[in-house]
Amino acid sequence: MSVFNMFAKAAVALLMLAALTLTGYTQADPEPTYAPRGTHSVGVVDVTVGNGDDTLNATVWYPALNPDEMEERYTYDLNGLLTVGQALDGAQPDLSAGPYPVIVYSHGLFGARFESTRYIEHLASWGFVVIAADHIGSTFFDTTSATDVLKSFGRRPQEITRLIDHLETLNTEVDFAGLFDMDSVGVTGFSFGGYSALMVGGAVLNSEAIIDICEGFSVEANALCGADNRQLLAQTVGLDAVPDGLWPSVADERVKAVVLLAPCCVDFIGVDGLVDFTLPTLVIGGSADTGAPVERHGQVVFDHINSEPRALAVIEGAGHEVYLDIYAGDIVRAHDLIGHLATAFFSAQLKGDINAAAQLEPSAVNFPEISYTAVGFGEE
Repeated sequence: MSVFNMFAKAAVALLMLAALTLTGYTQADPEPTYAPRGTHSVGVVDVTVGNGDDTLNATVWYPALNPDEMEERYTYDLNGLLTVGQALDGAQPDLSAGPYPVIVYSHGLFGARFESTRYIEHLASWGFVVIAADHIGSTFFDTTSATDVLKSFGRRPQEITRLIDHLETLNTEVDFAGLFDMDSVGVTGFSFGGYSALMVGGAVLNSEAIIDICEGFSVEANALCGADNRQLLAQTVGLDAVPDGLWPSVADERVKAVVLLAPCCVDFIGVDGLVDFTLPTLVIGGSADTGAPVERHGQVVFDHINSEPRALAVIEGAGHEVYLDIYAGDIVRAHDLIGHLATAFFSAQLKGDINAAAQLEPSAVNFPEISYTAVGFGEE
């Protein structure tokens, strides 16, 4: 099976919303502190980054003013795919409590910037600015070949850096002047977006790990098993030749913390490609995820990065799609728990909130749906 077909089948499976195992949750179980929506109204505005074939179509969510107490309702329209969210179109930014930390959201392969608007709006309501773009050649409407996927391994971290650059420019313009705290930048991503967050945070590709994976596989089974394809990827990131071992880092030093949602493709990084990753990290995975099995990806990240603090939360019975707006499975608190953990983590790391950090101590994460391990958050 080709890499393109593999991801395509995974995407189809994702959209089918496979049934998930019921959890032991009861109404008597503790309510996650950061599960409710925050106190900020949320504004939303579309922006374009760059021009020509490299144009990124992006959206920014931010704490906003709502003096007339208008209903927060916004319809996201992406190539005719509609999602209704809770935001105010073009609302005036609320500068009174700014500047706000910045979070970049990176979507999954065959996804789009609007795949997890509930998660994104939730973060904005708690006092963060979030930006997300449609990664070029990596969405459900413009991924046409294995070559697109191959190039995405190199382009995605570059595109995250371009989004951060754009916010630095936007931060000097009249409407948004001083809204963004560019000294407090985080990245969060789902699946292939988790890989993207890892790379921009300091992980590196590893030719030896790729070759090990390719033993017994053809180019048709895995495009990265072809020497010509690896050369194309090298050129995409500005290299003349494929490195023998570790690839150069594409890290953006402005990134201070990451939240990885079902990260994939960790086997192309390998243990050696993770050892120089030192950013505070929260990994969230699902025990029933067959698209990016947590034991092959998220657990490997947690075990081998040199980050403190770091945490791994595994949602029992959750599959690959539990993070998306389309999820309607049996884990009734899935979105609440994900929002709680990510909000607490980013509040602790980007705002220095000690109360939020306390929510990530092992004794505090006592939800029946979650198995949790942490280093650097209170007792271990």
